[in-house]
Amino acid sequence: MTAKAFCVDYKSSVMNRIAGVDAILAAQIDSQGRCLTLEQVDALEKIDRFIQVLIRTNMGRFTTAVQNVRWYCGLIESHYKMVEAAIGESPVSRYNTDWVRDISIPAERE
Repeated sequence: MTAKAFCVDYKSSVMNRIAGVDAILAAQIDSQGRCLTLEQVDALEKIDRFIQVLIRTNMGRFTTAVQNVRWYCGLIESHYKMVEAAIGESPVSRYNTDWVRDISIPAERE
């Protein structure tokens, strides 16, 4: 068998770029519906730190380079903890605070 037999042709140039470096990682991400774990975020950063990812929170969504994911998640989490400490309970039920719902690779326009 040749190495070509194991290659998957993704319809996404980003996924093809990931598969070109780490086919197992690309297959894992694809099987998860392109949702990412923080370990996969770290792996993607080593492949190309400018890959765009979508961060969804309870109050909205935004795209950023994969190199910024940990910083944004930390910022959102620290704000949540600050509000929680100030009111003495989880702010989710009564206050409009933010938290990270998921991180994913966005779909590309065709």
